Amino acid sequence: NRDDNVETVLMNLGRGAGTFGLAGISPREGNLIRPLLNLSRAEIEHYLESHQIGFRVDRSNLQSKYMRNRIRMQLLPQMVSLFGEALPGNIHRAARLLSEQENALRQIAEEIIATDARTTAGGKIVLDLDKFHLYYPMLQRLVIALCYERLNGSLRDFDYRTSERVLAVAAGTI
Repeated sequence: NRDDNVETVLMNLGRGAGTFGLAGISPREGNLIRPLLNLSRAEIEHYLESHQIGFRVDRSNLQSKYMRNRIRMQLLPQMVSLFGEALPGNIHRAARLLSEQENALRQIAEEIIATDARTTAGGKIVLDLDKFHLYYPMLQRLVIALCYERLNGSLRDFDYRTSERVLAVAAGTI
């Protein structure tokens, strides 16, 4: 739901995420569709109660030992008191906008890889550095991230330091 997305965005912000993380939870990933992503937890609970539909609350959601729960129970209420009740919706909307921008940039980066990179017989991806140096730094980082994803199957262990190391190698500073 929307609240889970807001919590995810704040967790990712705290970890220093870029646009991938700040885009929050994707409404669709492959065959997985999240139809309730635009509804708040309160809206869902109100609907269930008004239609006398029972639901279960996971007791672990009430324990402050988990980061997400501390964000939900401590950080978000403080932020809402500072910025107002519209804050969760505003964060969710900002994440959706970042997601749209990320998708557009991803398409551009995919086109760059398709035209300016090749895969070796050993499975390595080789980029044309003369062209690579002409891209905006954010596109360079995204191209690096997508190449990493192709080589490793996911971005699970990819972080800012990884892209910075690759950029340093490409610039000849390492």
